[in-house]
Amino acid sequence: MNTQITILLTSLLWSCTTSQPIPKGHFQGQDYLGKTKTCAPMKEKMCTEIFTRADQFSVECRDQGHKAIQCDCHDWICVKN
Repeated sequence: MNTQITILLTSLLWSCTTSQPIPKGHFQGQDYLGKTKTCAPMKEKMCTEIFTRADQFSVECRDQGHKAIQCDCHDWICVKN
């Protein structure tokens, strides 16, 4: 039984640490919470004018010389150069 648990945990750990290829047209970066995320740039869409913490994060990202990608309304990732 211990061998089965070891195999299960090893495969689970491997699947969590194996990076998947980024789909064409998508970018991978970190959101304002520091979580790694992959998304395609948002298509034309109407968003509220409320300036959120995530929007401020995009400004700070650009100020640091990186690329800010808008995934959705008030949802950004920072792609480091």
